[in-house]
Amino acid sequence: MQLWFILSNAGKVYGTMYYYLRAVDIVVNLITIANGFIMMKLTRIAGHEGLLVSFYDMIDATFACRIFIMLSYLLAYYQYIIVFIISVNRVVVLFQWKSSGKPFQISMFVFGLASISVPIVLTWGHLNVPGYVTFNELTQRWDFIGEVTLKESFMFLNYFMTVFSVLSLVINSVLLKFICCAAQFNKKKQVEIHLIVFTFIEAFVQCAGVAISFARVFDEDQHLADYAFYLPYVSDALSMHQAVLLFCFSVNLRRQILGAILCRKKNLVIEPAHYQANRARFMKVTGFC
Repeated sequence: MQLWFILSNAGKVYGTMYYYLRAVDIVVNLITIANGFIMMKLTRIAGHEGLLVSFYDMIDATFACRIFIMLSYLLAYYQYIIVFIISVNRVVVLFQWKSSGKPFQISMFVFGLASISVPIVLTWGHLNVPGYVTFNELTQRWDFIGEVTLKESFMFLNYFMTVFSVLSLVINSVLLKFICCAAQFNKKKQVEIHLIVFTFIEAFVQCAGVAISFARVFDEDQHLADYAFYLPYVSDALSMHQAVLLFCFSVNLRRQILGAILCRKKNLVIEPAHYQANRARFMKVTGFC
């Protein structure tokens, strides 16, 4: 949420497509964390006769139960798509492709529309079939179960996650090699390296989600209790590591966030190199220096 605050107050510095994509990524992750908390965390501590039992009994076999099940798959699609789009964004910036032409704008519009609509189409079936919340004696937790089987739910999702994870890893690996082999090294290049490494780590961590998804489907529920124990932590890692990486790799954002948390009267904003160069050139031309 601090990133949204910074974008609204320092939009001229951070108002780029990269940071707006990161802001959208954060919103998706927050929804994922909330959904996972209800479906995986609370279900472990509710117990068979706890205070939260009434909540799960209330949403059992209701439309709300279907929405929770649908979101668990839909948000996974969006998380992997956003990381891929961020990787493509770095390609456009580094190779200075013209983004103002009509063919480029049309292709990006079609891809963006498909990125939003296709996952909804693939997960819409969860809203058309009943969903239930039942207590599992084996794992001692409440499970959200839909009539769409686990294999059917992951039929496209597993391969989708694999393809987009590999593409993101390959794109960021090539970009990292390209920028490191460039002859000129400056501050802007160092910033780009940080952004690429950030996205590379993010795509690498997402591979854990791919691995556990394949394990859940092809292990035929032989180790269901083990997966139920590790799945909430993997989900949290996939959803929360982006904020930690962004805080570590971006010096300016880190200072802005710390300034907002400590309630400083005036947050220090360090302008990017091209802003500083343009201002120095203007001052020289106008005779102020």
